[in-house]
Amino acid sequence: MFRLIKEFPLQAGLFLFNTGIFAWLQTTSSAILVQLGLKEPLTQYIPEPILALTGDSVAAIQAYVGNAAWAWLIFSMIVLVIIHFIKGVLKFLFVLALIMIGIYLLFQNQEMLHSLMGG
Repeated sequence: MFRLIKEFPLQAGLFLFNTGIFAWLQTTSSAILVQLGLKEPLTQYIPEPILALTGDSVAAIQAYVGNAAWAWLIFSMIVLVIIHFIKGVLKFLFVLALIMIGIYLLFQNQEMLHSLMGG
């Protein structure tokens, strides 16, 4: 295992980052799903990008929130494999995009959880 980390340090770092994002999304998603049934109307609590994807349906929002962490994990691992085969500026852009998307998802979930909990 340590040999793989030494041989592929970027992929190992991104793997740790991706699993950290996954864990955070799973944790906040669980808290969001608990809170979703308690608040109405949803448009007051849900960020605009998520409403644009799901509409004003509690079931659609619950499905989105419940599946977001797994979707992130699968997407990020596919990108991780792609990063192994590309070089130069394109590799840098893929890594940067992966990190920015992960951070964006963290902030979206945190904002939604914060507004649902009444703060």
